[in-house]
Amino acid sequence: MTGIAKVVAGAIVKLDGNREYIVRRFETPTRVEIRDMDTNEVKVVPLEHLRCKVPASRRQNIDLDAIAEPRLDAAQEKYAVLKPLLDAGKWTPADIDAAAMQAGVARSTIYRWLKDFQQGNLVSNLMRKRRKDVGIQRLPPEVEKIMREVITDYWLTPERRSATRAHREVKRLCWNASPRLTPPSLPTFIARIAKMDSKHVAKRRVGQPAEDKLKLVDGTVPFADRPYGILQIDHTLMDIQLVDEERRIPIGRPWLTLAIDVYSRMVAGYYISFDPPGTLGTGICVANAILSKKSLLSRLGLSNEYPCMGKPQIIHMDNAREFHGKALERACLEYGIDLVFRKIKTPRYGAHIERYLGTLGGEIHALPGTTFSNSNERGNYDSEGRAALTLKEFELWLGNVIIGLYHNREHGGTGEEPIRRYTRGILGDAKTAGVGQVEVVTDEERLRIDFLPLFEPTVQTYGIKIDHICYHSDVLRRWVGSVDPKKKTERRKFICRRDPRDISSILFYDPDAETYFRVPYRNMAHPAISLWELRAIRAHLREQGKKDADEDVIFRALDEMRRIEEEAVRATAKARRSQGARRSMRRRDSPAPAGSNAPIEGDLKEAADGVESPLPSSIVPYDEIERF
Repeated sequence: MTGIAKVVAGAIVKLDGNREYIVRRFETPTRVEIRDMDTNEVKVVPLEHLRCKVPASRRQNIDLDAIAEPRLDAAQEKYAVLKPLLDAGKWTPADIDAAAMQAGVARSTIYRWLKDFQQGNLVSNLMRKRRKDVGIQRLPPEVEKIMREVITDYWLTPERRSATRAHREVKRLCWNASPRLTPPSLPTFIARIAKMDSKHVAKRRVGQPAEDKLKLVDGTVPFADRPYGILQIDHTLMDIQLVDEERRIPIGRPWLTLAIDVYSRMVAGYYISFDPPGTLGTGICVANAILSKKSLLSRLGLSNEYPCMGKPQIIHMDNAREFHGKALERACLEYGIDLVFRKIKTPRYGAHIERYLGTLGGEIHALPGTTFSNSNERGNYDSEGRAALTLKEFELWLGNVIIGLYHNREHGGTGEEPIRRYTRGILGDAKTAGVGQVEVVTDEERLRIDFLPLFEPTVQTYGIKIDHICYHSDVLRRWVGSVDPKKKTERRKFICRRDPRDISSILFYDPDAETYFRVPYRNMAHPAISLWELRAIRAHLREQGKKDADEDVIFRALDEMRRIEEEAVRATAKARRSQGARRSMRRRDSPAPAGSNAPIEGDLKEAADGVESPLPSSIVPYDEIERF
């Protein structure tokens, strides 16, 4: 069931089907002691085994991007009012009255909003039910213009006039208009103000110092005093050449997207890929940070503790274009995660992660195939010729460095090991109280889908075409040639999501069924490829002066590229063997220097056959980490 469950002492959870337990306490950051509510039996279980009792969410299977902007904006406005109460975890009648006054609604409405939100802890639960007049603008343009002018010229001023006084000014101007206009209600006006950027409002009404207090600055950030209060995310091109698993030839440098917990300095999650940074890598990194690390540890064969999991309060990242994807922003909004973007060319705002990425780069420079930080440092070192690690081998090395070494080594900034600090932040100790809770996402598959990049194609007679590749399934038949329900002159577009690591199928969102269906290639004889391979194929076609608009041309080019690579590898290996044989013959005909280790004739074939091909390639398929 979709939602976020807060696992805390006293929470009701499920285990072994529908059997209910009550959480007694945290044994470790990832294991809790629970008591059977029928038999009083006590046991300790991992968090990922629990099925938290979350009321049915209003959203159910609705895709985030199928929700109209105004509905989601209105839900976000309500969430902004509730957030102080939710962050505090408890509230008094006075707190409820203050929230009601801020929103311009009754106290009972605030209680209803809280009840709606807690049915899964999703922002979309605060959306209003659809009305018959949905999509119709309720305020005339003339009224909208008056509201904008009053907000800009009357409310956003150093006099700091109240919203009520500004609303009276709107009413006055509407009544004096010719013809007379019907003014908006006070709640509508307050809601419009609440949409404004808080830093801009503070600067206009109070001044620059007030705006500066709202900026994210190292060491003064709210929520940085607890685990998962703030995660910082960044990416870097790794200083190492990796090789193909099958032929052991260089295939390029990987990218790393990494999230670090500011409080503990634990690496909350990471993602490695040959693809340049984008919303996909960032989304997967966020999802990996939220979810349990049990499957990662199992895949890497590591026995270390890796307790990081749960919903972060804030995710802090730089202002790069790849971090501003619509899917990423909507997914974070849905799960109540605040995205904060730091200013361009202000490294101090991301000091924690910048520092760690620099430290990690130093570790990599000791590996074979390193490119070092720059050409001067690299000198005459042959990075491609010395490359030896595959992506899987490098990921295993990276896992040992992060999970085994870094997490258990004293951190210079905090004075204690990251894993120890994280554990203390959850459980507490004799001197400090821990938060004693973890917010667990209850539907792992749904979370991963929400963070996948999306497309909005039309459905044609041949199915759906994305990047010149056709996808087809019976589920598409009823949507062929359908028109947009709002714009009758245009074809209807549908939400589709795709994992770029395997583009042999897409996820098609059926707006009537409100669920996803997997749609495969139209021609299922085509092999599964990654988006990285598709881009290499299209680049190859452009070099050949050919167009890539034909799907058959793309896959024929793939076959041709693989044939060329096979021949090149065989030819290169043959040439190396011939050169090795000639060198060996010359050594055999010439007397070997005393004490030398020249091979004898029986060793010749073994030595020649053991030569690895150094042929560089940028188009060899790679086997990336487990599919999303």
